[in-house]
Amino acid sequence: MRTILIDGDVLAYQHAHSAEKAINWGDGDWTLHADEGEARSHLDSQILELKQTLEADKVIVVLSD
Repeated sequence: MRTILIDGDVLAYQHAHSAEKAINWGDGDWTLHADEGEARSHLDSQILELKQTLEADKVIVVLSD
């Protein structure tokens, strides 16, 4: 059995950042918004791809507290 251990902090940051959309409200006011579902979908896809590529039976994603 092959288990892979993934640093979830790095992946969470990468996918949250990639899902951000900047909105210019005018007069120098900007906000960033991220679609959680989009980020989660991409994260899940990347983990599945890693699992398949590395022929793993189990994946453990660890996060810092």
